[in-house]
Amino acid sequence: MGNLHSSRKLPSKALNEPLNITFGVELEFIVKFNRSDYTPLGRSPEALPSYTLALRVAIRNALERRGILTFDPEQPGVGGGSDGEYSRWAVATDTTIEPPLAIPGEDTSWVAIEVKTRILRLNLEGITELRRGIASITESFCIGVNDSCGLHVHIGNDGKKGFDLQTLKNLSGLLLGFEKHLNSLHPPQRCRPGTWCAPLSNKAEFAPLPPLHRILLIERQRTFDSLLALLADETSSTSAVNFANLAIGGTQTVEFRQHEGTVDERRVVMWVRLVAALVRAAHGMAPSECVEAVREKVDRGGFGPVEFLEWVKVGEEAVEYYKRRLWSHEWSVVVFRWGGGGDGGGGGRRSGWSRRIGR
Repeated sequence: MGNLHSSRKLPSKALNEPLNITFGVELEFIVKFNRSDYTPLGRSPEALPSYTLALRVAIRNALERRGILTFDPEQPGVGGGSDGEYSRWAVATDTTIEPPLAIPGEDTSWVAIEVKTRILRLNLEGITELRRGIASITESFCIGVNDSCGLHVHIGNDGKKGFDLQTLKNLSGLLLGFEKHLNSLHPPQRCRPGTWCAPLSNKAEFAPLPPLHRILLIERQRTFDSLLALLADETSSTSAVNFANLAIGGTQTVEFRQHEGTVDERRVVMWVRLVAALVRAAHGMAPSECVEAVREKVDRGGFGPVEFLEWVKVGEEAVEYYKRRLWSHEWSVVVFRWGGGGDGGGGGRRSGWSRRIGR
């Protein structure tokens, strides 16, 4: 993060320029497998446990069989990451995921996996590839998620073109001004400080302020550097929304990290569409429009999560989808789910269990 607040040239400031939304998805999950089904591989350049590499190779092969170009996990340098251009999918591990401990003497084991898509366009082709990639995994492996797993979505503008200053001010204003509305789309454990997706309002500059004053503070920022200094710091990688990738040399994306772990195709696609709609709404707003929206819609009350989704034009299908899945935050948290974190279990021929407590 050494260049986080370095001076930089902004994209052309023209709110009437159409966005060309691109996105990338990071899926975090746990694979349950029998060690006797796999041959250990000991050629991992990261010196990972041999079964971890074996599972990564198997998942890569499953993706390739469905026509999803994927980096070879055994290739040094890019096997579990990217070539810098995000031109293929990647199968990696993530030390923040906490799989169950293997039981001594038993064949069953678990391994933490993170699958990263390539840069996709928000059109039928991009969504279809996303669905096909997810299906290739859930139909071939026994997949589970727990509270240590997350679904992260990166939203960009034509790859690495970036966003103009007003769009970013409007977006951060929407996220802070309507944070409670967005929180109602997630279970309680995805809305708390001290997690890998802490609320943006938890940052020291925003915490003592009511929603309107947070947005007024954002509107006072006159440069990209001052705005990024306010939004992105050493806690960005544990925030519900990460703006640090907008720094020089970064991916020029906004990373939405709040969604709980899932490999349920519909849930993933709905969340991609929702966060893309937020960015589009922010891009179309005139200066001070977000401030007026909070004054009119939040401070006066009577404007709930469903009205918010309709207002940002997320689409009728997504509105109906989330309308039936709102959280009051008075429920117990999810403990463990097999079947991809879907709405009723399932998620593949070998992923039929679901355990949910309190709801």
